[in-house]
Order: sequence, then C-alpha cells, then structure tokens
Amino acid sequence: EAVVWTNMTFVGSNGNTLTKQSVSTGWNAGATSTKVLESGDGYVETTVTSGETNTNRIFGLSRNNPDAARDSIEYGLFLADGNRLWVRESGVNVYTAGTYASGDIVRVEVSGSSVVYKKNGVVVYTSTNSITSASYPLFVDASIYEANASLSNAMISGFVEASSVPSGGLWSNTVNVLTSGNTVNKDSGTTGWNAGAILTQTLDSGDGYVETTVASGETNTNRIFGLSKTNPDSGRDSIQFGLFLLDGSRLWVRESGVNRYTSGTYAPGDVLSVEVSGTDVVYKKNGVILYTSAGAISSSNYPLMVDVSLYEVGATLAQVTLNLGSAPVTDPPPDPDPLPDAPQCHHGDHS
Repeated sequence: EAVVWTNMTFVGSNGNTLTKQSVSTGWNAGATSTKVLESGDGYVETTVTSGETNTNRIFGLSRNNPDAARDSIEYGLFLADGNRLWVRESGVNVYTAGTYASGDIVRVEVSGSSVVYKKNGVVVYTSTNSITSASYPLFVDASIYEANASLSNAMISGFVEASSVPSGGLWSNTVNVLTSGNTVNKDSGTTGWNAGAILTQTLDSGDGYVETTVASGETNTNRIFGLSKTNPDSGRDSIQFGLFLLDGSRLWVRESGVNRYTSGTYAPGDVLSVEVSGTDVVYKKNGVILYTSAGAISSSNYPLMVDVSLYEVGATLAQVTLNLGSAPVTDPPPDPDPLPDAPQCHHGDHS
C-alpha cells in the first residue's frame, strides 16, 4: 500500500511521492510514515523517477526520528548522485558498490531477524545488525538533499496504523528528551525551551484530544503540551494549541506564543486535556472546561500532531495520549455562597 507521509520538514507530498521544497541544499528535509511495522516482516520501497539519477536522497526504516537528516535513519538505502546506490546505517556507509537507474525499484526489507536491501527484487546487501523484538516498532524515514529532488511511489507492506501502538504511540523528533512509553522526560541540554518531541500518531480529521496526568510532586517545573499542524522546532512557541504548566502550580493556555488564559492552577494527579470539538479547541482540567478557543479549527488545520516542550532538565510530561473522539465533560461545581461583607481580592498577573 502507499505510504502516507507525516512529520514533513521542508518537503511536500503528492500522494506517496515526497519532494523537497525550495530551501537551502543540505540534509534538512524529510518525513516519516504514519504507519509502523510493529513486528515480523515488512518492507518499504520506492521507484526511481525517470531521469533522476543525479540527486541525493535516502529512505529506510528507523526506530526513532530526532530530526529530518540523513544520519538518523537507522537502515537506509542511499540514492547518491551519479547513479550510485549505497547502504547507510545510522550515519555509517556499510555498502558502496551499487548502482541504480531510472525505473529501478529499490527496497529496504525486514525478513526474519535480518534487514535486507534489494534492487528489482535482488538482494544487494544484508545488514550485519540483527532485528530483535526490541528493534520494533519501525517506521519509514526519509531525507532529501537538493530542492526538487524526490522519492517517488513509496510503498509499504506489513505496516499498521500507529494508533495501534501501546502506551500512547511512538515519539519522534525527540530533542534533549528521553521517552518511555507515553512519558517524556527532559534528560539533557541546558535550561530553556530546547527540548521536546511529537507523537507519530496524528489527528487526521474530526474530534479528538490529547491528555496528560500531572506527575506526583511535580508542580515547580515548566512544560507545555498540545496540538500543532507543524513542528518546526522543539520550542514552546511553535505549539499551536497548548496547555502550559508553569512552576508554582500555574496553568495557562498558550497558543502559538500568545497567552490566552492565565488564571488556572493544577496539582499532582490532575488530568489535563486539549481537545478538538467541532471547530473549537477546548482546554480542560479533570473534565472541566477552563477555556475555549472558538472557531479555531477548519479542514486546513489537519492533520494535527501531539507536540510537547520542556524547560528544565528533569521536567516530565506523564501519560501523554492522543484519543480519537470527544472527551467527557464535567460540569464545574457551583460557586459557594459568599460570606457576608467579604472583602474582594484581586491578584495581579505574575509571569
């Protein structure tokens, strides 16, 4: 079946064909597949476009996707200029004797415990790295060097929807974070909005929500999670619809770098969610609506990805999951009767 592309950086897709858009030459453009190989055998293949033998691009299979570059592809077939067909695994050229021509079908395939590289059905190289249960899940990973270069007619076999992956999905575009299941922890880097990740599972249409549960004792770190159409960096302000957990138990809504709501609080154990409901984006705590961004969603906003960013080393976002459909709504409790002659207190905005 045809690859459906996501996590696209400086590339565009026309069906299952991926083309680098007009941007500087370099390994700065790429994408991944929405589907994954969870276990067993499977493959990804592409057909060399007529006349395109003098550009540089690479595709293959990866367990993680920290960036759009060539050397983060774990098992890659490298179509180099001058008709050269190489195998490059995690930045190391392991085979450099191949050639290719227009119309060739080139494939990266998991077969048993092996990764084999094929041209027109013939094995050109077998990896010395064995596949085990810990190698999965794997997704298609691609990177393109020159503007207008392309990977055409990308096809997969044995892959399934990423939503079937346990523990909330697969993380990709990980920067200065360690992921474990559906928990993200900033484990390196300096203090700053320089760490984050996205889920490979996306909300392609309709209603859905992402939620997280506040970890025990963690009320004095700064982190933000939510939904975004694009992921240009791991920073805070590129998150399009975000719930912002600040130190001091403060809970704000921040959309594309603008604070929309600054009156909330949170505590350990709270369940926080960012939900698409019709054309609205709704922010909730324990099922209670905190803020609604009315009319913010149209068909052009999709697909939406889960996007997170963390500020301090050691900060965590726990139990992050993307769910399809509507989240439950809890009516807020009624305001208590005010005490007679109670003084009115107004607190300033502290940021």
